[in-house]
Amino acid sequence: ALLAATTNYHRIGLLFSLCLYAPIVAYRITTLLKFDAMRGATLGVATLELALLLSAIALYLKER
Repeated sequence: ALLAATTNYHRIGLLFSLCLYAPIVAYRITTLLKFDAMRGATLGVATLELALLLSAIALYLKER
């Protein structure tokens, strides 16, 4: 919450988000490729995680 509340720390918070979501999305992609039979909830969570990663990338690039 501190990183979001303080303008000076927005970029650090975005870097933290990128470091958090990039490995999660990479793991999800490899598991989706390895295991074909995925449930709808799993695909929904994977879509949400990918959206969060793409949003963090867009905001990081916008902050530059």
